[in-house]
Amino acid sequence: MKLFRRSSKPNKKLSPAEHAANFINGNVQCENCQVLIPIRRLVPLTLIPCPNCKALVFVPGKLQNWIICQPIRSGSFGRVYLGVSASNFNLSVSIKIIQSEEENSEEIEKFLREAEIGRLFGEHPNLMKTYTYGRLEDGAFVVNSLENGITLDTRLVMFPQGLDTEESIYYSLDILSGLARIHSCGYLYRDINLNNIVIRDDGSAVLLDYGLCKEIAEAQSPDETEGIYGTPLFVPPERCLRQPEDVRSDIYSFGMLLFYMLTGRPFFASNELTRIIKGHLGGLRLPTEAKMHGKDPELIAIVDKCIQFEKSERYNNCAEVQAELGKILPKLVKLHPANEIVKFQRARYSVR
Repeated sequence: MKLFRRSSKPNKKLSPAEHAANFINGNVQCENCQVLIPIRRLVPLTLIPCPNCKALVFVPGKLQNWIICQPIRSGSFGRVYLGVSASNFNLSVSIKIIQSEEENSEEIEKFLREAEIGRLFGEHPNLMKTYTYGRLEDGAFVVNSLENGITLDTRLVMFPQGLDTEESIYYSLDILSGLARIHSCGYLYRDINLNNIVIRDDGSAVLLDYGLCKEIAEAQSPDETEGIYGTPLFVPPERCLRQPEDVRSDIYSFGMLLFYMLTGRPFFASNELTRIIKGHLGGLRLPTEAKMHGKDPELIAIVDKCIQFEKSERYNNCAEVQAELGKILPKLVKLHPANEIVKFQRARYSVR
């Protein structure tokens, strides 16, 4: 009897569903030579040399109703794995596991709090979904939707002069939709930045990372001893001043993001934190129109209203911003042909 069996389909990259099927059948398959290796005596979530070709093979494991198929990345924060539902191999997820140590007990609690908040937001097309989370004997875990695509930061690297205007508006509508769900659940997002937004293959945008989310009621009474959290280029002035935040604070951060998408650069060009903070507080700030020369006047007005210093002068909620952006779309559709991403986006929003 052969202990290691060669698959009938050599040189094939395995899908998560295939990894899971092999696991259920008691095997792990080497992606290099396709040999099937029994896993009965192997330690889950470790790397072993393939007995046939010596390539490293990841040994899958199971966590509750989830099969852990492959590692995605690791770091000081823990490890992230590609997984699938044990009852539905077509449902791919990301599984994050962190180890508990005496010095990181506070981090464990923050990790679980973020997961709990993610569960509150439920299922929304523009938010990363949290399926489940919990404590382990030696740490904690969270299972989130797997968001394949590229970050908005990576997308902007491809277009240093700024994204196509119509493309930017579709991303904006998605982001605002996700923010609106968060606000409707009684929370502020508080962490808009280029790396917390993923552009999926269909052109839709999704918000990740709920680590800085805070209940709106709690944000009304800021802790004056707390540091200024968030990405400096996008933080609202009231956070810099440790003043109460509300929905309009997220709208300010969104306005800074929209400016970045349209121009390919941040509103404040300085790398010095103190100068950026002064900019948010009203100093060192050129008029929005001067910084967006040549852009659509209606878009300039929208950005400008989002990033007003006084909250009372901004839009009151995400729906108001969406309505203003939606008015611009028909004009853009008539003006220029769509790139591939915009074609997907027009279809999603039924814009012609």
